[in-house]
Amino acid sequence: MKDKAPLRRVKPPVAAVLMSVAVLLAGCSGGEEETNDAPSRQECEAQGLELRTENGTLACREPLPPASVSLEGVPDTTEAYRSVAFSWVLEAPGGSGHAMLTQVRVRTASAGVNASDPPEAYGIEVARKEHQDFQSGARYDAAYESRVAGTFYFRAYALVNQTHIWSEEVVLEVTEVQPTGETGTVTLPAAAVAQGADPAEITIQLGDTVTFQNDDVLPRTITITGPSEIAAVEVAMQSSGPTEAFLVPGSYTWTSDEPAQPVTGSIQVEAPA
Repeated sequence: MKDKAPLRRVKPPVAAVLMSVAVLLAGCSGGEEETNDAPSRQECEAQGLELRTENGTLACREPLPPASVSLEGVPDTTEAYRSVAFSWVLEAPGGSGHAMLTQVRVRTASAGVNASDPPEAYGIEVARKEHQDFQSGARYDAAYESRVAGTFYFRAYALVNQTHIWSEEVVLEVTEVQPTGETGTVTLPAAAVAQGADPAEITIQLGDTVTFQNDDVLPRTITITGPSEIAAVEVAMQSSGPTEAFLVPGSYTWTSDEPAQPVTGSIQVEAPA
């Protein structure tokens, strides 16, 4: 019996293999060639448009308006030493955004700003937030208090997408503190040196006065020292005399010129909350 010759593997031609692969791929794709119709960013920019996805579709679209910032709730007027609360608001037409920095700034003279101006171009800082991921309409709180009367100018600022954004200018008029017409009373008894004044410490509100009641048989002079100059009060015996209005908050000390030993006391003047 003759031995059978060994079987030989026959390699198909390379071209045949490539043809088979191509047929398989065509079958997987339904026989249609895949295409990508999305435009490039350069194509969009050439048309003055931007490449943006909406409703799952990437296409050239009209550019969204830039983010904006505004001030809300700044009153027209207030008194010195009275804190005013207000807000600044960030808007993003795309629904959300990121602000590297956002601030409120104030100055004592009106000034315009350019689109390229950084925050330091306008006054001094009142309030700030950094690295804020915000939804359109995000609101931030601020407060301001001036110790002097005058006209103050405010702008809000934000740095969004490396773009400087400024609000419109808002004006606040700060007036001098006005007398309230209210008074507190301190009594100097006949034996004031032994008994002291009643009360030795009194608290009043900004704009109030203090009336000194002198129950002694001698006239008294009351001198007052503190954050602002208050004229001395001359009080006749068995009589009373008011001070002028306290228009600056803080702690004051008064002294009565008792012949044997001066009588002293304190006046706390509180600013409105």
